[in-house]
Amino acid sequence: MPAGPGDLLEFPHNGYPEMPPKIDELELWHHYFKIKFKLRKEDFAFLVPIHDCCKNDASLDFQLFTKEEKEFWNYQLSYNISNYKGHLDSM
Repeated sequence: MPAGPGDLLEFPHNGYPEMPPKIDELELWHHYFKIKFKLRKEDFAFLVPIHDCCKNDASLDFQLFTKEEKEFWNYQLSYNISNYKGHLDSM
């Protein structure tokens, strides 16, 4: 989780799927992360909307997510867990 002072920078890589990310493009994003960052089956990748309530409280930051961002976050969590469970079951 990003923390502390700093400036937001543009994502320094290219070739990523269209922004803003959409639920029906989550597999494209995870394929991009897997290839670009050489992720293993047990690695999780997340796209995190950046919202800051200025109170150092992640739960308040989450309340600033739009409905679509909350749905995307929840879908990512389920997607990562089910993929990892599939990996474990295949071992």
